[in-house]
Amino acid sequence: MITEAKKYDVKGAFHHNNLDHDLGFVNKRNEKANAAVIKSTSSSDFHRLKEDSIAALVRGFDFGGKKGIGLLIVMEAMSKSEKASAAWITFVDMGAKKMLFTERVEGKGSMAFGFRNYWAATVKNLLEAIEKKKYNEWKAKYGA
Repeated sequence: MITEAKKYDVKGAFHHNNLDHDLGFVNKRNEKANAAVIKSTSSSDFHRLKEDSIAALVRGFDFGGKKGIGLLIVMEAMSKSEKASAAWITFVDMGAKKMLFTERVEGKGSMAFGFRNYWAATVKNLLEAIEKKKYNEWKAKYGA
């Protein structure tokens, strides 16, 4: 998403011209993840997280003293049977380690060849769904 920013247009999805990124604290946390534990073949795990799960995740992050509003895209699942990926789009107050908003969004799969391209396409579709529909819904519901 970072190296192919035009293809995976996070700025466009959230209607912003400038969007700084710092994945250092996310990478640090992801290094501790045990792939054997998070990998699943159970279809019920496609919907395993809830809002309180995301709030707890946010409270556990070390934002490195950063202040302001941050965006976390928490990937919940990638499912071949669902032909989709699911992510929690989450805005946080980094200084307070508080979740301000979170909503689960799915990105449908499309015709793509190879493991990387197939799953990357679901993320691209997820971002396009935010840009085309979800952003305006959220703006109408929560304001500017």
